[in-house]
Amino acid sequence: MPIRVVMTLLVRNEEDVIAENILFHHAQGVSSFLVMDNLSTDATPEILRRLARFVPITYIKQTADTYDQAQWVTAMARSAYLDHGADWVINNDADEFWLFPGGDAPSFLDSVAPGIAGLFVQRFNAVLPESGRHSDGLAHPSKSRFFWRESVNALNRPLPPKCLHRAFADVTVDQGNHEIFGHQGSLEFSDQVSILHFPYRRFSSYQSKIRLGGAAYQRNKALPKSWGDAWRRQRQILRHDGLREFWRGLQTTPEAVAEGLKKGSIFEDAQLFDSVKSLRMKHRWFWFKCRISRWLSCN
Repeated sequence: MPIRVVMTLLVRNEEDVIAENILFHHAQGVSSFLVMDNLSTDATPEILRRLARFVPITYIKQTADTYDQAQWVTAMARSAYLDHGADWVINNDADEFWLFPGGDAPSFLDSVAPGIAGLFVQRFNAVLPESGRHSDGLAHPSKSRFFWRESVNALNRPLPPKCLHRAFADVTVDQGNHEIFGHQGSLEFSDQVSILHFPYRRFSSYQSKIRLGGAAYQRNKALPKSWGDAWRRQRQILRHDGLREFWRGLQTTPEAVAEGLKKGSIFEDAQLFDSVKSLRMKHRWFWFKCRISRWLSCN
């Protein structure tokens, strides 16, 4: 019997990418999804409702505005095992797309040695092309094929990997989904799986994420101040319009992309791009309704 892979997602205002994320991973063999919606005000809930008609999705409404990510994701990861029969759990974010060998997550995970409890997987940020405007959403799974080989976070620190793991009743997921505790077995690095990461898609959505997320971290006095450091600091520069300068610094000219490809600091990967294109063709009517939902949420 094929192993069962369950994905958890904690989302807030991800209407521009949530459908691509779920459909892409479902096509790779993820059996079902536990999606916790934390106060979305855009079309995210409606898109999830439409997706649930043909993809197994358990929708969880979270109304606390404190971003207790570790606590919330831990609850979903345990439920994946206890209530959904998971063999493996991927604790994901809406801007992360996991690439498995042959596009087959269950087959790959079934081949992992029994003594390995989890795998650390490296993330690669999508290149944000220069557009001359702040609002262009050009870094997106439907448009991007170029990625930074040595990716960094908003504070210019090396981007930490994420951890997928075997399902356990007592697992604890660390803040950011970077590590787990309460597992049996070792945690190993995998160079066969990768994550294409899209944290910078559209300036307006990034600005909103920093404003809302930074405020939630500030509101939660129980969390260590080192948690959410990037969001906290970005929220500070947001007040002085420094976020626009940060965004301009992310944009990469075509000449710089070409030079990066030549030097190896940038690589090209069309697997996700091609898959999303195919999925959009396959589910044309669904995407048409999503566009209507997104238009209505903005009016």
